[in-house]
Amino acid sequence: MAVSRGTVQHSIREDLWNTLVSQIAPRSTAKRASVKQKEAVCQKIENKLGFKNITLFPYARSAFHAILTSLNLPPNSEIVLTPITIGPMLEVIKSLGHKPVFVDIELETFCADPLDLENKLKTKPPCFLLTYLFGYVPDIEKIKVICEKYGTVLIEDISHNICAKFNGKPLGTFGTAAIYSASLLKYLDAYNGAFASTNNINLYHALNKQVSKYTEPNSKRIKSIIKTTLIWNISLSRIPFTLIVYPLLFLIKKVNREKFESILGAKIKFKLNEKLPHYYFEDISRIQCSMMVQQIVRLNQKIKLRTERVSKLSLIGEKILGKPLLPNNTQSKNCKKHTFWQLVQPVKNLKETRDKLFAQGIETGSTNLFDLASLSGIELIHCQKLKNEYVFIPIHENLSRKMHQVLFNCIRDY
Repeated sequence: MAVSRGTVQHSIREDLWNTLVSQIAPRSTAKRASVKQKEAVCQKIENKLGFKNITLFPYARSAFHAILTSLNLPPNSEIVLTPITIGPMLEVIKSLGHKPVFVDIELETFCADPLDLENKLKTKPPCFLLTYLFGYVPDIEKIKVICEKYGTVLIEDISHNICAKFNGKPLGTFGTAAIYSASLLKYLDAYNGAFASTNNINLYHALNKQVSKYTEPNSKRIKSIIKTTLIWNISLSRIPFTLIVYPLLFLIKKVNREKFESILGAKIKFKLNEKLPHYYFEDISRIQCSMMVQQIVRLNQKIKLRTERVSKLSLIGEKILGKPLLPNNTQSKNCKKHTFWQLVQPVKNLKETRDKLFAQGIETGSTNLFDLASLSGIELIHCQKLKNEYVFIPIHENLSRKMHQVLFNCIRDY
């Protein structure tokens, strides 16, 4: 059986039903969520996930824009950020007339390198956007102290790291604000939609004031998101992927490598617009709120199963590779609770490793997130290493023990 690098986090039955409903009653499905419905979602997030002062958004980029706008920063402010993230974050910064400053990452947790961060904060920039990656947990207390030292507002992007913890405290509760994107393939996938949380009550009121000006959601956009999710869900499922998708990819790879890479590449394209798209400022819809509630209820069980699979496959990997597969303190409940939305490992030759694994029926690769520093003409060594020398280890249930042995033997060889 062939396997893909990931899967959609809800059932095909759910997506079929929601696709049907969105086709029959598109305006009702995509209608702006009521105040009561939004309050129910926010209460669920607070009760289940431990966040407070929640505001709902259509996208994480919209939440980031609202936060930067609400902070009333001076023109041409320096916004420090870790560069492995989606392109729209840079788009938002530049649209507001601010200057991005990129900080390198460390390769233990793929988070901000504290030494480089402190160096970049010496000019006392007003804001730092920290994007956690893959469910790995850094020493966020150290990062928080550095930000406080220079008076820099810390914004945490927990889109990969929901439910991850440091010293028993959820990531997303260490800075002034946190944002989460409930987009395709995430643990909490709600046909897009997002939320922001803050410990600053004035910021909370400012965010709600901005959202109150958002327009009615576009029903065609919402329908398209649901339909796309269904297609992905079916395509990445075990039998369709093995019998249809993998053979097609195999053929395309033989005939046109560039097309093959394009199909498996980044879905959010990098482009800088002078004016942000209108849909960044459409309100969250009813179906997104409904899906968010359903997914929150299942979240802990999903992550529990995921971490159990990682623990099992790490034993296989360590035996074959002869080195620890997981970062330090993985098992320490008093320090770091990683959630492993993705598991990554270094390889000497990424292309050859991918090709070898693909020939064995395992479709995988490096992160499709952009290195925004590199695209801006700035070379950060560890960011480039992550993009060019690290491969995802598929960890979903479709991978047998035998396939994992094949996978780790291939990684060892390369």
